[in-house]
Amino acid sequence: LYGARGLWAHRATVDSLPPDLRLIVNRAVRAAIDLQRSEAAALERKLRTRMETRGIEFVDLDDDARSRFLEASAPAIEVAHQGVPEGLFELARS
Repeated sequence: LYGARGLWAHRATVDSLPPDLRLIVNRAVRAAIDLQRSEAAALERKLRTRMETRGIEFVDLDDDARSRFLEASAPAIEVAHQGVPEGLFELARS
């Protein structure tokens, strides 16, 4: 249920900032990212609990099962990635 949000900036503008101001901006960005991820995780836990009380079941995969799932779904993921720069997927994984 995680809803990713983008944070966009004009590179030349950011690069032109004085080092002390760039550090402030970078710290603020990191804090915003951490807060968004924390809030998203809390919302996901809340929504999952709500769904479970309504009878919806979840399957939590252990590491081995997750690896097998990723291997089995690799062909479909490869098709989904066609035409999308790999760098975008790397950003999403980080």
